[in-house]
This record gives sequence, C-alpha cells and structure tokens, in this order.
Amino acid sequence: MAESRRRAPAFSDAFAKEAERILALEIAHKVGRLGGYGPGGEVVYEAHPVGCPSTLVSVAAGGRATFMSNGSVSFEVEPAEAGMAVSVLDGSFDPAGKRETGAPSSNIWLELKTASGRRIASLMNPRVNVSCEPNWIRIVKVGEPDRAMWYCAGFSLPRGPVFETAVRLSLRSTEKGPALLREAMVRNVGRMPLRGRLWTYFNLHGTQRFVYNKDLWYDAGMPVGKGWIVVAATVPYSDIVQIKAVSSAASGGLVHLDDTCDYSAFVGDSASSAAMPHAVLLGKFLPGAGRRLNRFSIPTVAAGLFAVDIAPGASASLSQSLLYVTDAEAIGAFREASACDSPDYRDVEKRFRSAASALVRRLPGAAKAAAEARKAAAGTEPPAFSVSFPREPLVSEYAKSVWVGVAELYEHCRAHGAKLAQGIEIGTRDRAQDMWPKMKEDPGRVRAD
Repeated sequence: MAESRRRAPAFSDAFAKEAERILALEIAHKVGRLGGYGPGGEVVYEAHPVGCPSTLVSVAAGGRATFMSNGSVSFEVEPAEAGMAVSVLDGSFDPAGKRETGAPSSNIWLELKTASGRRIASLMNPRVNVSCEPNWIRIVKVGEPDRAMWYCAGFSLPRGPVFETAVRLSLRSTEKGPALLREAMVRNVGRMPLRGRLWTYFNLHGTQRFVYNKDLWYDAGMPVGKGWIVVAATVPYSDIVQIKAVSSAASGGLVHLDDTCDYSAFVGDSASSAAMPHAVLLGKFLPGAGRRLNRFSIPTVAAGLFAVDIAPGASASLSQSLLYVTDAEAIGAFREASACDSPDYRDVEKRFRSAASALVRRLPGAAKAAAEARKAAAGTEPPAFSVSFPREPLVSEYAKSVWVGVAELYEHCRAHGAKLAQGIEIGTRDRAQDMWPKMKEDPGRVRAD
C-alpha cells in the first residue's frame, strides 16, 4: 500500500491533490490499533470503532450535517420561517441506542467486470460489497478550517485491477443555501485499465412532515439537463416550496451517462435492497419513470450513473453538491413557473421541467460550490482554542480534538461532537452529564427534552 502511494501521479485538481495527501497521510501519534493523529492533528482511523461509530457534526447556513464513520449521513435544515426542521437526508444509525435504523441515505458504488467475474465495491462502507473486499480502509476527520470526513479504501482484485478510492463529505454555505458536498476520487495503481461504472445515490425520501411527524407524501423530481437533478414539494395551504438540487461534475476517466429520481427504477421493488440497489446489482436502471418526472406517489431519490475508464497510474474525480435552496427569489420564481392548473401528468411534467431548467441556471453547480468552499475555508481561522505540550504531543492533540461546542456534545452523546470516538478518545460523556452545561446555555431546550 505504501509503495503504491509513493508512485502517485501529479494532480491539477485541487480535490484530487487533497485526496492524495489523505491517502498518503502518516500517523504521527499512534494511539491504538484503531489509529491515531496525523501530523496536522487529523484523526485517522484504520479500522472501524467497535459498537459506537465516530461522528463529525458540521453546521453551515442554517443546515446541520452529521457524518458517521459507518457511512451514516444526515442533513437537516432549519427553515427561516417557523416550523419543523426539514430532514433532507436521514441518518441510518441511532447514536443513543447504538443500532442501525435503516439503509444509508448516501453512497457511491463502483461496478467492475473482471476476468474473474462481476464485482461491486461500496466506497463509503466498503465491507458491504459483491466479491470486492477491501484490503484496507481509512477514515479521516479533518478539523477547521476544512472540517470534513473522509472515507478511503484500497482494493486488489485477483487477475484484475488494483485501485484506491477516497470520498470526502463536507457541509458548506453558498449564497443560495447550505450545500452538502460529496467528492470522490478513484485512482488506478495497478497495471491494468480500470473499466466499469460508477453509481451515486442520495435518498431524498420526502420532506413533508405534518401529522404525527410522519411523511405525508413524497417529493416530486426529475433530472434536468446534464448532471442536474431537481426535487421539490409545495407545503399544502402555504406558499412554502422546499427545493433540493443535486449537481454533478466529473473529470478524468469519468463520463456522465444517466440520472433518475425514481426509487423503484434504482433501488427496486423491495426496501431490503436499499443497501445494495437492484440497478447496481443488474448494471442498469429498472423500468420506471427514468428521466421523466417522478411524482409524489413514488419515493424520490437522486441517482446517477457514470462510465469509468481509467488508465494505469491515472485517476478520475467526481464532485457532487446536494443544495437545499433557501434563496427567496429563486424559490419564488420556481413556485410561479411550476404552478399548473391541470392535473394531467404531461402538463405537470412540462411546467416542472421548465421551472427546474430555469432554476438550475440560478444555482451554483458542483464545481463552483466546491471552489467556493475551498475559497471560504482558506479565509477561515482555526478555532481559538489551542494548547501545546511539547513533551506530550498526544495529550495536546487529544485536548484539541475534544474541544467542541456544548450544543454538539448535548446532541450527540459520548462526545460524538468531538473528532474522535471510542478506541482513540479516552473520555466519554453521557447525555445526562452534558445536560448541566446545556442547562446554562438553553434551559428551555433541556426542559422540553
């Protein structure tokens, strides 16, 4: 693994360069068998924490994302007007009960056809695969100003390609609303070409929660143009429109092929296949809405398909932005353009397509959102808290890693707001302990809980 990292080619892409740095990162301060701290204070896991995943919380522009080491991702947005928080992505792990609660809401799969058969790698939770077990995994947390979670893995297939993958998740502010950025790199470190398909997925189940906090219906959505997906729903008896836009930008040996919003065309007819969708298993989208409008009678996803052709020693990267639109002007224009007096499917689809096409011209694409995020991070100061113990550098890194806001500790028990969790972090905190400082900050919230 170390030799393949030293043979790395030079990248012009800023994300690919950072991915190369993360893949080659050495552990400067070893803590235990799970990993330790990198030279810049990065938290490096080389195995999954047992029982309780490590968690990173990020807040930006009214949105909050929670990234867990097991691949669980949640994304909530607090509305400007009074009302419930909008759940854009649901987490798949209960941090209090320490158990899985569903299939991951976000994932990327690499489908390969080799001499020894068809294989499928899962890039965010590599242990869930089809005959494509990783040789090693690496999960890295990066603090301010970048504040991101990395999922990395290396694969070596019998009589097949040898490759490494890296996926970065972060939450950023844009002028149109909070955006969850998902960036991935696939690097061919073997002697054979790497050919196959890359599948991407966001489970945009629906944001309508009114009665007993249950989904009232699903959002409607459709692919628009090349690499754009727009999903939206109008809150009944109001002028509120909830809009989510997914943008993709590929470089290197990745070529965009197709998108869909249809859950059944991607996942299939059984929820049990959500962890490994039928479309990925079969290598093609199932019959359904396809690129047409997926109305609220069918669950909504944002799924993409890309062709992969990477030469030995080369790499390819993909940037995706999941933007929750909060810009009042963009929302108002979409609401007016998408309104339709006729319930006929063709009329509704025509208006939705026209409104969505006009909307995406107002929004930053994945490449622009990523560039804005890098620029913003470059101008951000690290946290004010800093401590240095020259004779005990490990203690310094630990102290800095657990220094987080009271709100994060309160929301995520056992110091989940910190950079490290069980196995590397030596301290834990229960929700009851976190309640004392939270009472001083927000007594009404504690009483409500």
